[in-house]
Amino acid sequence: MTDTAPQEESPVIIVSVNLCRNANILATFLQSTTASIALIQEPRYGPLIPQCSDSDPDGIPVLGTVQHPMWDCYLPPLSDGETAKVATFIRKSFSMSPDVQVVPLLEHPGTSYSSLFLDIQIADSLFCVANIYNHVHPKGRHSSRLTHSFSSLFPFPLPTFIPTMVAGDFNTHSSTWSLPGATISSWACPLEEWFEDSDLHLVSPPGMATRLGEKTG
Repeated sequence: MTDTAPQEESPVIIVSVNLCRNANILATFLQSTTASIALIQEPRYGPLIPQCSDSDPDGIPVLGTVQHPMWDCYLPPLSDGETAKVATFIRKSFSMSPDVQVVPLLEHPGTSYSSLFLDIQIADSLFCVANIYNHVHPKGRHSSRLTHSFSSLFPFPLPTFIPTMVAGDFNTHSSTWSLPGATISSWACPLEEWFEDSDLHLVSPPGMATRLGEKTG
């Protein structure tokens, strides 16, 4: 989803991909992609090398995702027990330009463990990039009903005066974009209303498959 993108002489390449919590694939992707901004859903998130501690020989536990020397990584703020479902990587050669400023919006009302917003300033142009993963899971241990993680977004439509790109893995079937015969997700209607209230427009042609690969599991 996007509205009018900023016009720049040199285009900013932005990619969005779900990497299924695989650290090796994420590291390889960061090494090989030509993008300036990488929006990752389901990054590998877990224990890193512990910080040194004078009082604890085992060190201080640290949680995080893959680190790469060519990239800065931004994660959403997390509460105890939460796992980051999104990670936004900004190429250092891009962000270190004197004309570029990257501001993570950690206090954005739509920010959660599965959504992260960043403002990108390039010279006199400002736009926002939203990285979103819809964490779909059973409503209860023995329930067949599914719940979603859009609850932090729906009450807060995006400001229409800032060009914004919303990308990610929405895990949602809708009559607007899904293939014929798909079972429409119960949260599709409020999601579409949020898109409309935020003045967002579908980039991919309606009815075109947006998922590559074979279903596993």
